[in-house]
Amino acid sequence: MAEQKHVRLTRRDAIKIITAATAGTLLILPDKWAKPLLNIGALPAHAQTSVIRSLVCPANPPIAEVSGSLNILVSVQVTPPAAGISVGYSITTTTGTLLSPAANPGTAVTNGAGVATTDILLDTAGVSGSATVTWQLAGAGSCQTVYQFVDVGDF
Repeated sequence: MAEQKHVRLTRRDAIKIITAATAGTLLILPDKWAKPLLNIGALPAHAQTSVIRSLVCPANPPIAEVSGSLNILVSVQVTPPAAGISVGYSITTTTGTLLSPAANPGTAVTNGAGVATTDILLDTAGVSGSATVTWQLAGAGSCQTVYQFVDVGDF
């Protein structure tokens, strides 16, 4: 049988080997980095079509004076704008009866400017209060606008 010989590597020998390898690497590197001649590459399929969207709700409007009912057009902006995006909404009220929209919660579809709208008709029953519209878009979170009203009755 062949006898195996064990060689012990000292710290000094290890430093010599590392120094020689580093010096050899530095000799083959160019003096100045240059832009590659070819630009080849393609994005994965999911990266080509992925868009990060966000919702922008309007600021809370001033308190509205109403007499028996509140009828408003509520909206939300989807950015970047695109048509045909379904945005969910839910409407809560502190007082009165929500007459429209019939579906609550429901969905509204954006137009070419990325704006989704729905009409609210609320029977205030002669009482002041508020209606809160919360918009939701999958992957973009939610936002809300509060519409406060004072029913002035038949003064």
